[in-house]
Amino acid sequence: MINPNKSNPKARTGKDIFNLVRSKQSGPAEVKIPKPIGEVQETLVVLWSKVLNASNFDTNDDFFKSGGNSIKAVQLASQVAKHFSVHIDLTDIFLNTSITSQAVLIGEKKKQFALNTPIQPQERPVQIPLSFSQERLWFIEKLEGSIQYHIP
Repeated sequence: MINPNKSNPKARTGKDIFNLVRSKQSGPAEVKIPKPIGEVQETLVVLWSKVLNASNFDTNDDFFKSGGNSIKAVQLASQVAKHFSVHIDLTDIFLNTSITSQAVLIGEKKKQFALNTPIQPQERPVQIPLSFSQERLWFIEKLEGSIQYHIP
């Protein structure tokens, strides 16, 4: 066994043999993965797992370093729109690559607007204005007739 009180022996490659042996004896280091906080982060972990075909994501992991690319980013944006009813751009995913930052972004977008806002009926005017194409056809009809638009 190597005595830790003596100077650490080094191999010809310059590696510290003492620390190498000690690291092998202590076993694998325990990795603490931060758990998702809140419903949005939990859902994002599920979406990332589905899109990236992987699991055990840290909330601070980078989407692109975890196996993501531009196509998978589009898929993630689609899943986010489906589950949270908010629209995030592809640029937003490139700028916010962690689950934590994406959850904050989704929260901000939900405050701004939602996709499923109901459309309110408007009062109809007595005369509805013509579109530009309709105005052009009306003008041609009055000027020279619209026979060229009729197919026999």
